[in-house]
Amino acid sequence: MPLDPVQHAIQVAFEAHRDQFDKPGRPYVEHCRRVAALVLGARTSA
Repeated sequence: MPLDPVQHAIQVAFEAHRDQFDKPGRPYVEHCRRVAALVLGARTSA
């Protein structure tokens, strides 16, 4: 069974940014997830 598009995008992002880290040393791809969560929260609050 193929992955749904969102899960596939997350998998690709993790693979593409595997060796990249932000300034505090967290995996770079986590930045994208944090921003997406903030945007989703902003949309549900409006």
